Amino acid sequence: MKKRLTPLVAIFLIIGSGVMIARYFTKTNTRSPIEGAEEELAGCSEVLAQQTTRLVGNRGDIVVLTWGPPSDTAPDMRAFCQALQRTGLRLGAKEIVPGVTVQQHLVWPAESYSELLERHAGAAAFVSFIGVPQLSAGDVRALPTRRPKLIVANPCGSEMIMRTLFQQGLVDGVMLPRSSPPASSKPPKTPQEWFDASYQFVTAETAASLPE
Repeated sequence: MKKRLTPLVAIFLIIGSGVMIARYFTKTNTRSPIEGAEEELAGCSEVLAQQTTRLVGNRGDIVVLTWGPPSDTAPDMRAFCQALQRTGLRLGAKEIVPGVTVQQHLVWPAESYSELLERHAGAAAFVSFIGVPQLSAGDVRALPTRRPKLIVANPCGSEMIMRTLFQQGLVDGVMLPRSSPPASSKPPKTPQEWFDASYQFVTAETAASLPE
């Protein structure tokens, strides 16, 4: 003869099942902040690599610029180099740039930029994780007409400064923090969506949209 469950036991079973179901959906449908940061990093690196490929016409060597060994192993640098190799472009070199401290900020001196242009005259592009070189009007006039494209990842500086640099022809692509919310409010899933959630990629063609 089958035993019947008492009402109290049945209630406990129902509650227990509900807790297990809730835990399952919580586990499968949410991401920890660390997971979200990793996906954003991967997405941004992937899009930056794709934009670099587009700007150089999917050919040529890419030279990556960093301040030094600590940055050379930083997650953003490592993730970008891995994404770049997936595009088929060749990572020509990683250059450690000696910075100069100005008003407690590390800046990229003009002399270093000139040396890099001489050493990598045949490169397709420089991808800079150190911002833009500090150039005077004389430095700008002295730049060779044909030189590697300069693509800058998340530089320090306002959008107004970046617009000026585009007008002067000093930069070819810049990854900037978004100045307005993305068009979609849905949780990001693809690399492009993760990128668009926080950043924008500006080129000479779209620089006119930056504030003056």
